[in-house]
Amino acid sequence: MWLQAHVGFWQLALVLFVISFILLIAGKPKAQKITHMILRLLYVCVFITGLYLVFHVFSTYGIWVIIKMICGLVVLSMMEMVLVRRKKQKSTGLFWGLLIVFLIIVFYIGYGKLG
Repeated sequence: MWLQAHVGFWQLALVLFVISFILLIAGKPKAQKITHMILRLLYVCVFITGLYLVFHVFSTYGIWVIIKMICGLVVLSMMEMVLVRRKKQKSTGLFWGLLIVFLIIVFYIGYGKLG
Protein backbone atom coordinates (compact mmCIF):
# COMPACT_ATOMS: atom_id res chain seq x y z
CA MET A 1 0.00 0.00 0.00
CA TRP A 2 2.75 2.48 0.91
CA LEU A 3 4.64 1.79 -2.29
CA GLN A 4 1.58 2.43 -4.46
CA ALA A 5 0.85 5.63 -2.53
CA HIS A 6 4.45 6.78 -2.94
CA VAL A 7 4.47 6.10 -6.69
CA GLY A 8 1.06 7.74 -7.08
CA PHE A 9 2.18 10.87 -5.23
CA TRP A 10 5.32 11.03 -7.39
CA GLN A 11 3.28 10.76 -10.55
CA LEU A 12 0.87 13.45 -9.42
CA ALA A 13 3.77 15.68 -8.37
CA LEU A 14 5.48 15.36 -11.74
CA VAL A 15 2.27 16.11 -13.65
CA LEU A 16 1.42 19.03 -11.38
CA PHE A 17 4.96 20.37 -11.73
CA VAL A 18 4.60 20.44 -15.51
CA ILE A 19 1.16 22.05 -15.28
CA SER A 20 2.41 24.65 -12.81
CA PHE A 21 5.38 25.47 -15.05
CA ILE A 22 3.13 25.82 -18.11
CA LEU A 23 0.80 28.12 -16.18
CA LEU A 24 3.79 30.18 -15.09
CA ILE A 25 4.97 30.58 -18.68
CA ALA A 26 1.42 31.36 -19.85
CA GLY A 27 1.14 34.22 -17.35
CA LYS A 28 -1.66 32.78 -15.25
CA PRO A 29 -0.44 33.72 -11.74
CA LYS A 30 -3.54 32.76 -9.76
CA ALA A 31 -3.89 29.27 -11.26
CA GLN A 32 -0.13 28.77 -11.03
CA LYS A 33 -0.11 29.72 -7.35
CA ILE A 34 -2.89 27.22 -6.61
CA THR A 35 -1.14 24.38 -8.46
CA HIS A 36 2.17 25.29 -6.82
CA MET A 37 0.63 25.11 -3.34
CA ILE A 38 -0.96 21.73 -4.11
CA LEU A 39 2.41 20.60 -5.43
CA ARG A 40 4.04 21.59 -2.13
CA LEU A 41 1.49 19.45 -0.31
CA LEU A 42 2.41 16.57 -2.61
CA TYR A 43 6.08 17.10 -1.74
CA VAL A 44 5.18 16.41 1.89
CA CYS A 45 3.18 13.31 0.92
CA VAL A 46 6.06 12.00 -1.21
CA PHE A 47 8.50 12.64 1.62
CA ILE A 48 6.39 10.92 4.29
CA THR A 49 5.64 7.82 2.19
CA GLY A 50 9.26 7.67 1.06
CA LEU A 51 10.54 7.92 4.62
CA TYR A 52 8.22 5.09 5.64
CA LEU A 53 9.55 2.96 2.78
CA VAL A 54 13.17 3.73 3.69
CA PHE A 55 12.68 2.49 7.24
CA HIS A 56 10.88 -0.66 6.10
CA VAL A 57 13.13 -1.79 3.24
CA PHE A 58 16.56 -0.59 4.40
CA SER A 59 17.49 -3.99 5.81
CA THR A 60 16.73 -5.61 2.45
CA TYR A 61 18.37 -3.17 0.02
CA GLY A 62 20.90 -1.36 2.21
CA ILE A 63 22.72 1.70 0.93
CA TRP A 64 20.77 1.87 -2.36
CA VAL A 65 17.71 3.02 -0.44
CA ILE A 66 19.65 5.86 1.18
CA ILE A 67 21.15 6.93 -2.17
CA LYS A 68 17.70 6.91 -3.77
CA MET A 69 16.27 8.92 -0.87
CA ILE A 70 18.97 11.59 -1.20
CA CYS A 71 18.51 11.76 -4.98
CA GLY A 72 14.74 11.98 -4.51
CA LEU A 73 15.15 14.91 -2.15
CA VAL A 74 17.35 16.62 -4.74
CA VAL A 75 14.62 16.08 -7.35
CA LEU A 76 11.98 17.64 -5.10
CA SER A 77 14.30 20.55 -4.33
CA MET A 78 15.08 21.16 -7.99
CA MET A 79 11.39 21.10 -8.91
CA GLU A 80 10.78 23.81 -6.34
CA MET A 81 13.84 25.82 -7.42
CA VAL A 82 12.79 25.76 -11.08
CA LEU A 83 9.35 27.14 -10.27
CA VAL A 84 10.51 29.75 -7.76
CA ARG A 85 13.42 31.02 -9.87
CA ARG A 86 11.27 31.14 -13.01
CA LYS A 87 8.67 33.15 -11.12
CA LYS A 88 11.43 35.60 -10.09
CA GLN A 89 12.61 35.77 -13.72
CA LYS A 90 16.01 34.24 -12.87
CA SER A 91 17.88 31.61 -14.87
CA THR A 92 16.82 28.01 -14.36
CA GLY A 93 19.12 26.11 -16.73
CA LEU A 94 21.33 24.58 -14.03
CA PHE A 95 18.32 23.50 -11.99
CA TRP A 96 16.64 21.92 -15.02
CA GLY A 97 19.83 19.99 -15.71
CA LEU A 98 20.12 18.76 -12.12
CA LEU A 99 16.42 17.88 -12.07
CA ILE A 100 16.70 15.73 -15.19
CA VAL A 101 19.94 14.01 -14.12
CA PHE A 102 18.70 13.18 -10.63
CA LEU A 103 15.28 12.10 -11.90
CA ILE A 104 17.00 9.61 -14.20
CA ILE A 105 19.09 8.36 -11.26
CA VAL A 106 15.99 7.97 -9.07
CA PHE A 107 14.15 6.03 -11.77
CA TYR A 108 17.20 3.85 -12.45
CA ILE A 109 17.67 2.96 -8.80
CA GLY A 110 13.94 2.61 -8.12
CA TYR A 111 13.07 0.44 -11.07
CA GLY A 112 16.47 -1.11 -11.77
CA LYS A 113 18.27 -1.79 -8.52
CA LEU A 114 15.29 -1.96 -6.18
CA GLY A 115 12.57 -3.02 -8.59
